[in-house]
Amino acid sequence: MKNSTLVLFSLLAVLAGCGGDSSSSGGTTAAGPAAEQPGPEQPGPGTPEGGGALSGAAQKGPFQAGATARLQRLVNGAVDSDTAALETTVDERGRYAFPETGFVGPALLTVSGFWFDEGEGQFSGEPVTLSAVVFLEEGEPAADANVNVLSDLISERLMAELADHNDDYAAALASLMPDYRELTGLRRPPGQLDMLAGFIPGETLDVGFYQEVRVLPLLSAAVAENGLPALEAGRAGFARGGADDEDAVAFWDAMKTGYGTLLAEYPDEESLVADIQQNLSGQYPLNEGEGFPPASLGALSEAVGFAPACSQGPDGGEEGYRRVCVDAGPQTTSLASGAANARDFYLEAPYGGSFTVRLSHDGQTPDSDTIFQYRRAGSSGPGTLLEECSTRSACTVASMSLRKGERVYLRAIANSGSERSVSVEAILLSDGHWLEPVIIEPFLAPHQGQVGSRDGSLAPSDYAAETANSHAHYFLYLGKTAGRTLVVDQFLCGDAILPPGHSTRVLLVKLLGRDTEVVSERSVRRCEGFRHDFEAGQAGLYYLRVHADYQRVSGLSPSSAPYRFRIRGTQP
Repeated sequence: MKNSTLVLFSLLAVLAGCGGDSSSSGGTTAAGPAAEQPGPEQPGPGTPEGGGALSGAAQKGPFQAGATARLQRLVNGAVDSDTAALETTVDERGRYAFPETGFVGPALLTVSGFWFDEGEGQFSGEPVTLSAVVFLEEGEPAADANVNVLSDLISERLMAELADHNDDYAAALASLMPDYRELTGLRRPPGQLDMLAGFIPGETLDVGFYQEVRVLPLLSAAVAENGLPALEAGRAGFARGGADDEDAVAFWDAMKTGYGTLLAEYPDEESLVADIQQNLSGQYPLNEGEGFPPASLGALSEAVGFAPACSQGPDGGEEGYRRVCVDAGPQTTSLASGAANARDFYLEAPYGGSFTVRLSHDGQTPDSDTIFQYRRAGSSGPGTLLEECSTRSACTVASMSLRKGERVYLRAIANSGSERSVSVEAILLSDGHWLEPVIIEPFLAPHQGQVGSRDGSLAPSDYAAETANSHAHYFLYLGKTAGRTLVVDQFLCGDAILPPGHSTRVLLVKLLGRDTEVVSERSVRRCEGFRHDFEAGQAGLYYLRVHADYQRVSGLSPSSAPYRFRIRGTQP
């Protein structure tokens, strides 16, 4: 049970890191246009009584009190000229409310005014107008009626889908969501997101939602930096061609550029997030006991691939080490003829995970071997070699599982023979890290995962000696629906590149505040899938680890074979 003990210990460390309230009472400058604004107004005289109610958050950052919220009924995706538009203003937290509208069905909501710049900590000097297509039901406020940059991006497309689906809002939204997910990497409809939604450590369970809540202010800050001029064209492009439209892609690229500009002023993404959260909490304090989503729920670069481009740096050798960029393709250089000619590289993990680094000769066949070495960062001289391979074609050294920012060094050596070209490529071989699990939602969409063939635990040496294999680490949320089943299957089985008699070990742990409970732990032989049936009353946050088990395989020969699998959920 060493595996269970270690994982539980690490999980407690994760939860302890999430336990504090990350909000801050540090002040920010609230002076801006219309510093003295009236409170929210109700729809004026003559407004029809009854019908659907509507309320929500209006955020670019949060709109300043007094910003105008305008609601117009839609019929077949177009504004209904026979129904009067309704107007109100937002309150000091950027919230609007239409208690009665006189109709039900889809509507266009627009909010115009000044907004709180979450990146700068003050109100904007210029107003903006953002839109959202919402749906009103009789008697109950709409559940996803928030206005933000992302709701504006899809608004024109959603109106067109309503025309195609006879105002069936659910069908119209479902029709565009695949394109939205492909373009943005996000899974939740943007109308559900609220950057001032409080996270309660140990009690808040819907981690997938709060992961995207944490991303929203980063996206909003990136838009303010570089994306607003491209938003109108991006909105039209997304309506016209979805995720592949050049204007939609140009808008998202502008967001990435803006994000990179913001990030350049900070040592890391976490520092940027902390600054934004402090600005927000200073102007908009959260309720007692609440905080902003913690760092363990992932950040923008991990959620939507906004990590700045990786620079390769110098070409190795005595002049310096060349950076190897994960998943960026081979980094190519040359080794001169003669003895002990070397090129030096390093891999710095952009996020937690298990990585492998591969050397090849670009189709050449050298007249002598190339030696490829891998050592830890922080060691002097030749360092402590973890793995070494010699090749005239290609070979791989597998790194240990790395925390974000950790570094390993590599060296390619031509100890004799003619000049040759070498390419070095880094590949991610696992999902997440034991202290930084990936958040997945298998009951909404299957997750295709992979782990490396070995060398991936970053565990204490007495544990890693026998089980130094790559793991995949996940958080998943189980709602209150009874009768759900978690399935881990589609293993890469029976292939000659895998050792005979291998197994996959799956560990499922429920997180109970700061305590944990092992729900299931067993080995799956050959291609047999793992299944666990959840009963009623088992809602909560779970940790899942998938472990490619090579304990019975002897020898230190490195292997590059990834171990693929699928995580999915079934429900009634």
